[in-house]
Amino acid sequence: MGCFTKQPVWGAGLLLLGLAGQRAAWAQARPLPRFVAADTGRVYAQAERMPTLPDGNGLYALPAWVQRKLLPPPEVRGGRREGRVLVGFTIGASGVVRDAKAVEPLSAATDAAACQAVAAVRFRPAMQNGQAVAVSYTVPVDFYGPNHVYGRAPGENPKAAVADFDAYFEQHMQLPAEALAGKQARRVSVAFVVLPDGRLDSARLVSTPLLHDCSACDAEALRLVRGLPRYQPGRNERGEPVAVSQQVDMRMPPARTDSTGLLYTYVEQMPALPGGGGQAAISAAVQRNLLVPPNLPAGTSQVFVTFVVGPSGFVMANSIRVTQAGPYPSANAAAVSAVARLPRLQAGRQNGRPVSVSLTVPVVFTK
Repeated sequence: MGCFTKQPVWGAGLLLLGLAGQRAAWAQARPLPRFVAADTGRVYAQAERMPTLPDGNGLYALPAWVQRKLLPPPEVRGGRREGRVLVGFTIGASGVVRDAKAVEPLSAATDAAACQAVAAVRFRPAMQNGQAVAVSYTVPVDFYGPNHVYGRAPGENPKAAVADFDAYFEQHMQLPAEALAGKQARRVSVAFVVLPDGRLDSARLVSTPLLHDCSACDAEALRLVRGLPRYQPGRNERGEPVAVSQQVDMRMPPARTDSTGLLYTYVEQMPALPGGGGQAAISAAVQRNLLVPPNLPAGTSQVFVTFVVGPSGFVMANSIRVTQAGPYPSANAAAVSAVARLPRLQAGRQNGRPVSVSLTVPVVFTK
């Protein structure tokens, strides 16, 4: 399927000018630019200076330029056809495309659309020995349906709402017993698709030959990825949202520890709330978070809760446990919930490095 373009007929215009009695104007007219005649002359495969796009970029940027101008036919928009058309064409000495045709066709409709998109581009012509010349060139034009999943977005890649994946996973990870018992961290990779509306879909494990021997770790990694906040979707060259594959890696336990991998109970700089105040302020914050169960009998009781503040400052969700329980199960659960609602803390530090620190706080129930 071809898509041929016409060149301006300069001679006809000048002939009409002469017929109108403008002989003086004809005599004084500037000579026709030499490159116009060359449009029908030799066509180069390579010139000293190849054509450039209107924005000054070279032909390396032509595929993206063409994709922006592409109008996919109904068969593509309806998801009935996908593929690539290779278009061959000539960039005339005037910078206008001519003789565009599909040298590797796909279908009549896609071939015509591809040729039309290529023909819409206006170039700064090639130069040879100081003269504008015509050159031949080919460009691929891709057609993707609405359900296509890109490996990389052709326009703009998806953007995660999570700025720090390590910190997010550390905060929300519920470490399986297999990971806690392991001598080495397990590395788990998860691939997923960011849909055009920003939702995540098709999460799956990506096999890795190293340290991938923990089925409970795999299940937890999938849970974490499926729970990620909605993304800003990826976009194609025309700015339309598209589906794009993504991948994240995580370690269990999280990798954000000091070089010894130790869990401390006391460090040079203990964890603290953003406003400071030490452990007393943390205990007071827990008390403020406390929701006393309505079925608790009158009187005062106390529960001790132990938890770990990770190197990112988040309380590690799976680390919270009651170390000295009270007589009422509902009070124990309320105490754990109060600790889980703590904000991000200033991490503890040892030798200047953020480390994991275990803390224990009393939770008092008065009714």
